Amino acid sequence: MLNFKQPRLSRQLLKMALSLAISSIATQQSAMADTPVLPMVESTAANLGSTSGNSTTAPYSSPLNSTQTEETITGQAISAMNPTGDFAQSLANLPNMNIVPTGNNGIDGSNIYMRGMDQSLINFTMDGIPINAPIGYSFYSNENLPPQYISAINVKPGAGSAATIGNANFAGTIAIHSVTPSEHFSATPFYGYGSFGTQSYGGVINSGEILGGIIPTRIFLGATSTRSHGYFYNTQSHKYTFMFKSISHIGPGQLTLFFFQNNQTWNFYNGATDHEIATYGRRYSGNSADPESPNYYGTNFKNFLNWQSYVKYAFHIGRLELSDQYYYFYGKGGGTFTQNNRSAPGGFYLATRLFPVHEFGNIFKARYPFSTGSLQAGIWVDSDNETAFQYQSNLYNRFTGALVSAPVNQPVVTESVQPYVQGEWSPVTHLRLTTGVKLLNLHRTWRNYVSKEERTANFNQWLPSFGMNYALQPDWHLYFNYTRSAEAPSSSQLTASYFNSGLQPEIANSYEVGTYWHRAAWGGRFTAFRTNFENYILSTPVVIGNQVFSTQSNAGAAIYQGLEFSNSYQITPWLSAFANFGILDARMTSKNQPALQAPHHTEAVGLNVKTTHWQGMLAVQQIGSRYYATGATGNSKLGGYVAGNLSVAYDTGAISLWRGYSLPNLQISVHVNNLFNNDYALSASPSTSSAGAAYQLAQPINAFAQISTTF
Repeated sequence: MLNFKQPRLSRQLLKMALSLAISSIATQQSAMADTPVLPMVESTAANLGSTSGNSTTAPYSSPLNSTQTEETITGQAISAMNPTGDFAQSLANLPNMNIVPTGNNGIDGSNIYMRGMDQSLINFTMDGIPINAPIGYSFYSNENLPPQYISAINVKPGAGSAATIGNANFAGTIAIHSVTPSEHFSATPFYGYGSFGTQSYGGVINSGEILGGIIPTRIFLGATSTRSHGYFYNTQSHKYTFMFKSISHIGPGQLTLFFFQNNQTWNFYNGATDHEIATYGRRYSGNSADPESPNYYGTNFKNFLNWQSYVKYAFHIGRLELSDQYYYFYGKGGGTFTQNNRSAPGGFYLATRLFPVHEFGNIFKARYPFSTGSLQAGIWVDSDNETAFQYQSNLYNRFTGALVSAPVNQPVVTESVQPYVQGEWSPVTHLRLTTGVKLLNLHRTWRNYVSKEERTANFNQWLPSFGMNYALQPDWHLYFNYTRSAEAPSSSQLTASYFNSGLQPEIANSYEVGTYWHRAAWGGRFTAFRTNFENYILSTPVVIGNQVFSTQSNAGAAIYQGLEFSNSYQITPWLSAFANFGILDARMTSKNQPALQAPHHTEAVGLNVKTTHWQGMLAVQQIGSRYYATGATGNSKLGGYVAGNLSVAYDTGAISLWRGYSLPNLQISVHVNNLFNNDYALSASPSTSSAGAAYQLAQPINAFAQISTTF
């Protein structure tokens, strides 16, 4: 498979960037002996104490006294990986992490797998707000903050604790933190252009502190436009984003206002079989350029507009710390697509589906510290209304005019309440204990306005947690964590379970034991983990009369277990390195099958450079073999691959002109993806058009260059 020659970019740009970086480092090494490497990763949890790895230079760091696995990546590392794509690419270097772009280097989103589990089992938050879709826990990375608006990402593999806010936290939590407005005024316009017609432009403005005599306030504004022809597409992807954030000091606390809008249109990438690749070429995407084809690319696309907003007030009364965060999410979009008309062979019809979403909620937290620990409690309340709506006016055959499908109007309302309480206690100086419990309470209501039907379901589950951290030495800690997790059945699972109205939440017990260390220039962690699913929801056959139906039931058991090893080392004041390794055993024990897209091993190594004017990051990842579904025949193995990425940036500093005039500094950067131009498949799925699997391929080597200036 994939034994064909792919188009190649000229490597002159890559050679130039490498030679400039190496020559600059050699000439500036002695002068920059006291200049630290740009902080690629730092902890955002100030109350967690010192961190493993040098917190000012290490590419990844973790709190030494955390009772769970935790690593944090800064916004600089995020943008270094792929400034035009989504944030998911910055996660690729972490152990047991598998990132699968869905066609266009992250512009159109990525599928994220952590410890072998897909993103419906990963809890995603943005500034503390859960952002998985409550209707089915799905997550779309392209609909969220682009790299320019992210300050850090806190990654917590493992189920976390009772205080973890969110629904889907079996694999862990990926917490995205938006940028904080600066205390000083600045304006930064930028423009970039790269392979396959990719271009991005926009700017960010920091107001600095204003209204100092009334309400001290700082404001951040950002706007970005990104578009790309894409390697696999015949039509452009468009993505427009806008972000507003303000921080004001009012009374005893801090008021934060936030608004983010994303408006995007993109095409489908369905992959291609070996036969299709041989016939049509590597760039075949499963869509046709023929307007008379049901797979015409001009009508097979998706579009989505979404808003994310919140108001948060954090304050304290004496030693009592309080915060209240109200949020609202709005989304509207879907897909326009063509389908075969079974009632008129050879014909097809055009259909448009929209999925309007209205979600709002509130997160209230309280924490009281005392001499040997603290007590915290909170409650998360959420209401989500999503509607599957298909336009009736478009459901007619183009040739005969006959109605070929009934209209769809099915709202699903999901309401949830999750209170929690958690205590922290240090009975002796070197020991830290955390224990808590939360309640999962969720209610779903389905209404079908076409068939006049309504159904409801309620779920309740108590979820305890316990964590421990013990300091063997000031720079060497051990930790242990146990957390019970649950996820209520999704809307699609429940509606597909007509013959099993008693479908219950999936439940898993997660265990972690590991160690953190920070020994001079060397920092890192080692973790052993195991997650046991007790009642995994599976599709099972049901026989009624002479017919066999498929339904959902809590008939599954699964094990996800493995080892993780993260290392960061400060080689010189201007050069650091990292090496991360993961080993994974993920399988559905009840079916005796491997979990899908769960690599048996992952490796990532890299270098990070920072001098006065130059900075760069080189990262190489190896993803081991994994499995994909082949339909009724079971699962098949997909071979592993090696990928590399390079980022090189140069800051000119202020440019002096004549008579005392000067230009602001310019920042010029070059980013190269698939550095070695390797040919590999990211994923695969059963083909609907011909025999054999449809392979979703990686783009060939591609580059993106950007220039910006700050006033």
